[in-house]
Amino acid sequence: MERTENTVRNVAFSMLSEGMLAVLKFVSRFVFVHILGKEYLGLDGLFTDILTVLSLAELGFSVSITYSLYRPVAEGDTELIKSLIRLYRRVYQIVGVTVLAVGASLTPFLDFFVKKMPEDISHIPLIYLLNVLNTGVSYFFVYKSTLLFVYQKKYIDTMIRAGVTLLVNAVQIVVLVVSGDYLYYLYILVIGTLLQNVAVAVKTDRLYPYLREKEVRPLPGEIRQDIRRNVSAMVLNRVGAAVVFSTDNILISKFVGIVTAGLYSNYVMIRGFLNLMINALFNALTPALGNLIAMNREEGGSKAFRQLNFFGAWLFGWMSICLLWLYDPFITLWLGEGYLLPRPVVLLIVINFYLNSMRIPVAKTRSVMGLFWDERYKSILEAILNLVVSVILAKRWGVAGILTGTLISSVALPFWIEPRGLYRYGLKQPCSVYFLRYLMQLLVTVSAGALTGLLCRLTVYCAVWAALCGWCLPEWLVPSLTLYCLLAFAAAVWKAGEIKTVHLLAGIFGAILIPYAFSSFFRIHGLGGHRGYLLLPFILSFACDTFAYFTGLTIDRHKLAPKVSPKKTVEGSIGGLVGNVICGLAFAYVMNRWFGGSIHYSSMALLALFCGVVAQIGDLSFSLIKRE
Repeated sequence: MERTENTVRNVAFSMLSEGMLAVLKFVSRFVFVHILGKEYLGLDGLFTDILTVLSLAELGFSVSITYSLYRPVAEGDTELIKSLIRLYRRVYQIVGVTVLAVGASLTPFLDFFVKKMPEDISHIPLIYLLNVLNTGVSYFFVYKSTLLFVYQKKYIDTMIRAGVTLLVNAVQIVVLVVSGDYLYYLYILVIGTLLQNVAVAVKTDRLYPYLREKEVRPLPGEIRQDIRRNVSAMVLNRVGAAVVFSTDNILISKFVGIVTAGLYSNYVMIRGFLNLMINALFNALTPALGNLIAMNREEGGSKAFRQLNFFGAWLFGWMSICLLWLYDPFITLWLGEGYLLPRPVVLLIVINFYLNSMRIPVAKTRSVMGLFWDERYKSILEAILNLVVSVILAKRWGVAGILTGTLISSVALPFWIEPRGLYRYGLKQPCSVYFLRYLMQLLVTVSAGALTGLLCRLTVYCAVWAALCGWCLPEWLVPSLTLYCLLAFAAAVWKAGEIKTVHLLAGIFGAILIPYAFSSFFRIHGLGGHRGYLLLPFILSFACDTFAYFTGLTIDRHKLAPKVSPKKTVEGSIGGLVGNVICGLAFAYVMNRWFGGSIHYSSMALLALFCGVVAQIGDLSFSLIKRE
């Protein structure tokens, strides 16, 4: 029961925090692009990929230690936990120093990674060194968050990181808008990284005071040998993963140009947001999977993997279809048509996203089973194949050639080697059933994607035809909704007893209300004006929720609606409204000062207050629906 509750809590906190952070990051990127431009964007993406490659110094040690912690945590063996954490700390201190030293030593060779270094950007070496510092300092503290993960208390780590990141991103936006100086932006980033890692370390020490005990036993020889063996296998996996997943921006900068790398980084950011949600979700599920397999390896592992893989196939298919048809419209609304990549490149990005995501259930199950050794050479071969093919095709096809190289290397090796190793050495079953399921799931995804594209085009054509004929939108919308309701009730009659009326009505309500609410963005866009106004609904909803959450967390005295949402407070509600007004006024100032707006501050204050009230009523309404 506790395992389930912790898993649900981890998932809820992870999804909520990542959603709030994503909105703020999109706002931050919008400000970043419009103040600094495409070249800074490309430089930021390039340095991020270089430092991701430097993370090879970690050698996969964290995965091996995490696997070794599952059993002592399940058995309550605090002495062994202390020994493992001490080893973890020592290794990560060495890793941090290595990343700082190697990263700094690459400074004189930055020109090698770029086709042509931007001439109008000053202090490029200092910008790079600040990025190195931001990456290196995290290794000195982050090891303690692994213990929260294994104890299924990841939500604590998530809360701390979300709070600090929200504050840091907000300050970065303000500083960037006021000063326009990228160096100040990076100074704040380094300070924020240090603060959040120290906060997590302090909280972990308070939760598990035995970590502060000076007396620590030497790690048993067999466990040390097992870790050494797993790490030696994970080194090759880490090298392969870094080359395959973290060199695209480097190759684009080298063979195509820094501006194109900046455009590509916008697509990567959106894909990265989905990856964060996926990782948050699967990281919340992994400890429960590890504990289950630790107690009942083969039988429990087989059933758990089938369920995890089915869920993953559904989730990744849905996300891939959304990316395929919404990538370009979203970027057009967000940044403008000048930031779009060619359609074939977008298709390759989506295909690579689907294939790599489908590897996650296999990888998570292999990691909790400790299957690191038998496929250690696969990653090196994949990395070599990826690099060679990408470089050859980049000279002919540019960005499309680089992404094609990634696709070829993924299909040629890990697509069949990884599940084969899991089924042979972990689940001890034939893997043919996995590939049959994979084929069926792929066919369903492709069919659904094609149908979605057809319906999207049909919807556009119908809307254009309606406009040309002078039809009013409700005249063709009402029959469509009527048909939907008839089909829904027909399904309820067909499955009589299985589908309750209240569930049916809730489904109809959600199907009508949610799309109608999101259609407001198209109406806002149709008014003309600056694209920045499209961010206002996000700002005025998430700001209210965020300020209400942290105010209620600090001052928890009077319950707002205990029967509907027991954790919401009157103080939190007031804090949310005040925070909404502050953020609304800040938005008005930015639009008036830098983007040619003419917003009256009194009108914005009233709008923010009204939106805050509506957002809280909506939040409580959905809480009521959820509880009933």
